Amino acid sequence: MDSFLALMRTDDSGATVLAAPKLGLFRPHKQEGDLVRGGDLLGVLKILERRYQVLAPEGAHGLVASRPAGVEIAVGYGEALLHLRALDAGSVASGALTASRSADKNAEGALVLRAPIHGVFYRRASPGAPAYIEEGATVGLGQTVGLIEVMKTFNPVVFNGLGFPATAVVAQIAAGDRQEVGAGDVLIVFKALAG
Repeated sequence: MDSFLALMRTDDSGATVLAAPKLGLFRPHKQEGDLVRGGDLLGVLKILERRYQVLAPEGAHGLVASRPAGVEIAVGYGEALLHLRALDAGSVASGALTASRSADKNAEGALVLRAPIHGVFYRRASPGAPAYIEEGATVGLGQTVGLIEVMKTFNPVVFNGLGFPATAVVAQIAAGDRQEVGAGDVLIVFKALAG
């Protein structure tokens, strides 16, 4: 699926606004309180029956303060999709960072890839296809490691983000094939390769 970067601006109050890059019907994937960082999937924009991912631009960072109501919203170029508020100590303490696409580490120091959105996790492109990855496999930046389906739209889950090394080994696949996952749930645990 092709993608667009959302437009980013600051409103009169100083809050970050992520806006529509094109005219179309927008189906948001982020809810109020969700964490947004550069590269995160914000939703899907339908233009003349084609669907495009709308991604947060680099530099976007905060919690969703508000978004338009509805499942599918008609938007014009530059109309607000999400308003973000800055993270504060309370947000971090409440666990809001678990939806981050950046690498975090578990107690053993392994890298953890978490679900960026709610949906159903798929380990393969179709029922008869081989799995994208297996435990013990080496993966590199930009490699697809699974899919998350939301409302019949399949979103690739990519080994990518802030803090991810160039290559790593799959230590554990925590989410099962066709398993429902929530934003922030652990999907895959990696061990970085030395060097």
